[in-house]
Amino acid sequence: MAKLSTGYTLGVTRQQFLCAMLRSEGHDIDYIAQHAYDCTDGDGSLDPDKFMKAKATVRKNFRNPKVMAAYKEILKEFMADYMGPAIRKVGEQINDPNGWLANKAANDVMSRFYAEVLGEEDKKIVVQVEGMPTLGTPDK
Repeated sequence: MAKLSTGYTLGVTRQQFLCAMLRSEGHDIDYIAQHAYDCTDGDGSLDPDKFMKAKATVRKNFRNPKVMAAYKEILKEFMADYMGPAIRKVGEQINDPNGWLANKAANDVMSRFYAEVLGEEDKKIVVQVEGMPTLGTPDK
């Protein structure tokens, strides 16, 4: 995550970047507020007023298009590690003897990647597993 380590290249502040990073790790608003902003009083206890302001700031951050763009970039970088194993898993499922699972995997691949791979759009793809009835229009 070298290029994303500060957030400045994405046009967001350090705290906004931290909010996006924590959200991409799956944390909720309360956790993000407490870890991205100082919400404590003088003795280290949670200050309710500071905490409420921090939560409001976190919510405001996630309405900011630049913060959301940073969040998406962080997710892309995190997800790159999982794409290969996910594609392998779908490949295993396509060859599964369970027709429903094979059909689901094939439909997932076709619906997500058909247009990108073949450069075509607006085409409906129907994948039919052996043993399923032929699809068509109902008889009159």
